[in-house]
Amino acid sequence: VIPAMGSQPCSPDKCCTSESGGLCQDSGCSSDVVPHDSHKYNSQSDAMARACGGDAAAEQEPKSPAPMGYDIVATPREDKSSYHGQRLDGLRHGFGVWKDRNVEYAGQWKNDQQDGFGHQVWAGRRHYQGQFYEGKFCGSGRMIYTSPQGDQTYEGEFLDDKKHGVGTFSWADGRSYAGEWFDGKRHGQGAYTNSSKEKRVGLWEGDSFLG
Repeated sequence: VIPAMGSQPCSPDKCCTSESGGLCQDSGCSSDVVPHDSHKYNSQSDAMARACGGDAAAEQEPKSPAPMGYDIVATPREDKSSYHGQRLDGLRHGFGVWKDRNVEYAGQWKNDQQDGFGHQVWAGRRHYQGQFYEGKFCGSGRMIYTSPQGDQTYEGEFLDDKKHGVGTFSWADGRSYAGEWFDGKRHGQGAYTNSSKEKRVGLWEGDSFLG
């Protein structure tokens, strides 16, 4: 079950607000969907923001349709998953909760895809809280991987579901890497600290330390 992300439980008939305040607030806000490029969520570079569907001009664009343009539904789907949330023209759009046998997602949707801020949990294995774009992790986020040895955590930038940009990965045994990533691998400038607190700082390529 997805834990609460703010002082109030999330619900499709409430409007989305900032990450720091949780996903939901009382009804009556001007828009259900906060743009995924909004400064409320973004700490990533301008280049990453553009890659995830935003740009500097997007702040001036109109917000999504007003709440009256949505309907709220609770319905099983053909793939035997379920969706409870807002739709627009028959597509998941706005805030909604989607569940199937192994995955649960609560967050924003656009044109039937996860898009905006959301929280996704894979049963007993990992959970992600952060930005989505066209159904993939894209932008700033935090992923926790659960294992019998303990939790491993990545906090930073994503692109196309992979660690990409700048971020920090922490292992359960105390190791960590903070620096640049490319296509899911350590790549660029970064600092690795082992479990004995010894540190290597320098250039990485394809997960290998070059010095």
